[in-house]
Order: sequence, then structure tokens, then C-alpha cells
Amino acid sequence: SQDFEAAAGGGAWNHLVTTTASGDSEIEFDTTYFTSSYKVYKIIISNLHCSDAGPGTELFCQFEHGGSYQTSGYSFSAFAHRQNSPSAYGGAASESASQLQITADNLGGDTGETSCWEMTLDDPLGTDNDKVLRGMSGNVNHDNNYSHDSFIGGSQVSTAIDAIKFYMEGGDFSSGRFSVYGITT
Repeated sequence: SQDFEAAAGGGAWNHLVTTTASGDSEIEFDTTYFTSSYKVYKIIISNLHCSDAGPGTELFCQFEHGGSYQTSGYSFSAFAHRQNSPSAYGGAASESASQLQITADNLGGDTGETSCWEMTLDDPLGTDNDKVLRGMSGNVNHDNNYSHDSFIGGSQVSTAIDAIKFYMEGGDFSSGRFSVYGITT
């Protein structure tokens, strides 16, 4: 509650923007929302559906630096657990990729298949550290199994982020809500 946050000296989540996807090939947030007012941002993705369900339907992300999107030098690790395989199901990782692969268990787009995420982006305007994005999800995946993905990744660049975009490996976002919150400290 607000009282607990105030007493504990914690910050509040300030809603900055929500974008609703409907047939979009990408969703982008720029420095209109990433400002010096906040050091930490939460990106909440809910009710995400893709137009192409099945294998090869992963969620990707890229950062823009200096007016163009970075197309190399990303490192990431994405890992999934599924309801029918409580041990490790699978994952993806790279030390030098052209984008961040957020998911590890192919998203779904059929009726009942959905994905929701909570991600944290640390200090996108800072210039003293590499950029890091991390998150967790709950999904009903492409073959109608419940799964949980966890992800961490970033760019090996310490310049400020001008924008961030999300897009699918194949197809478009048929629906979804993308919300950005700044966290006061």
C-alpha cells in the first residue's frame, strides 16, 4: 500500500503509457517516456497474442542508440518451464546476437493461448554501464501448455537508450497491452 511504501522509503510506480497492439509488427517506446525522472522502468505486457502460432514464434527486443537500432552485440539467456515437464524444458542463449530473444517456449495465438510479462529496464539513459533488461512471464503456449519463462539480457553498449522495440520472430502482434511505468526512488 502507499502507507507501507512511504514508511519503508520505497517508490511508487507511475504509469507513463499504455499501447494496445492490434495487427502491429512492432511496439516501440522512445525517450518521450524514458527521461531523467526515473532510473528504473517496469514494462508490463498482458494478453499478448501473435498472429502466427507455433514453433518459431518467439518475442524479440532491440535497443536504439544514437538514432539507429543496435543489430549486434546483444547477450541473453531465456529459459522455460512447462506444466508437463517440471524440470528444464528448454532455453535459448547467445553472447553475440542481433537482438534479445525474450521467450524460450514459442508463443501462441490460438483461442486461449496468451502471454503476460513483467520486465525491468535499469537506467536506460545512463552512460556508465551496459544496458540490462530482465523479466518473467506466465504463458499458455503454442501447444496449449502452461509455461513460465524467465529472461535476462542486454546490450554490450553503455550509451543511452533512445528507444526500445518489441517484435515477433514471425507474424505480428494480433493483440496485447504494453504498459510502461517509471519507478520513483
